[in-house]
This record gives sequence, C-alpha cells and structure tokens, in this order.
Amino acid sequence: MTSTVSRKAAWEGLKRLSQDHVTPNHSVADIFPWGILKTVGSRDPKEDRAHAIIASSVVEQALVFASLKRFPREDTDVLDQLFEGNGAPLSSFDASIRIAYSLGIIGKDTRDDLSSIRRIRNAFAHTRIKIDFDREEIRNACSQISLPQRWPEMGVDPSDAREVYLQSCFQYSLFLLTEDDGRGDAIKGASSVQLMRT
Repeated sequence: MTSTVSRKAAWEGLKRLSQDHVTPNHSVADIFPWGILKTVGSRDPKEDRAHAIIASSVVEQALVFASLKRFPREDTDVLDQLFEGNGAPLSSFDASIRIAYSLGIIGKDTRDDLSSIRRIRNAFAHTRIKIDFDREEIRNACSQISLPQRWPEMGVDPSDAREVYLQSCFQYSLFLLTEDDGRGDAIKGASSVQLMRT
C-alpha cells in the first residue's frame, strides 16, 4: 500500500485521533458503540476483550473531561501538557482517577471502583492468552466493583461480572460527562451525585 502522507504526518494524525475526547455532546451510541450496552440476550464472550478496553477508555476520557472543568484556566496548551502525551503527569488512567478524587469529583468508593476497572482493563489489554469475564481472576476483580450494591436501581446482578463491569463503566461515564463541578445537579437527582461522591 503506497501512501501520500509522511510517516510523521500519519503518526501525528493518530495522536490527534486518540486525543479526540468524549464530551456531553456525544450520544450514548457514539460513546458505547457496537452493542456494548446490549440489554437483550447474552453477550458473546469473544467480544469481552474489546468491550472491556473500549468501555474503560470512555471512563478514562470522562474523568479527564470532568477534571478539566475544575481547572480555573482554560489555557489548552498548558492543560494538554498535563493530560496528553509522553511525560504528561496526568496522562494515565491511574492519575486521572487520583486527580478526580483529589478535586472532590468522585468519592472513595467510586475511586476504588474505578481503580478496579483500570486493573481489569489492564488485564484484558496486556494478557497474552485468551481471557473473558468468565475467568475466575476477572470475576474476582469485578466483584470488587461496588456500584451495583450501592445502587440496586441499576438493575445489575452483582454475580454477573460482565454486566457489573460494562454497566458500571457506562454509569460512571454518564455521571462524569454530566457532572457540573458541584454548583448544581446536572443529572437525575441529588442521590446520583451523592452516590458517585461516596
């Protein structure tokens, strides 16, 4: 395949693409594509790796989005240096979780859930063998996600690791994308905000 762009231009294009973050302007279908939020029937375990990685990346981007709204300056160059690229101190999922917790966007239980999601995502991304949500180590890690117990209205069976993970990613992303920096209530009710800040 012959290309008309340079390698540097191609790589810069990929970098820009990966920096295109989710915002509240995106639809749920844009954020969670390809049936990740399938609510009828069972999911195909062959899709678990892709679903785990995609769902967690949306949560990670939502954390960055919610955190950026808390910074008093809107100097995009400086903020990009914090959150994007090699050497950016807040560019990792772990750092995004820590900054959101430090800014009071999320509480301890949510921080711990997001840390579990991050570790599960890392297992899916870096394990060389075939794994899915039915594997014991993944099920055990998913059992550490407390959102379904703290919010039974979510309607997720706490013993279904796949649904616990994916639905928790969805709910946390939705909260973070609609979180309004504490000056009011941007989502369903005060109880939802309180839930995520515990």
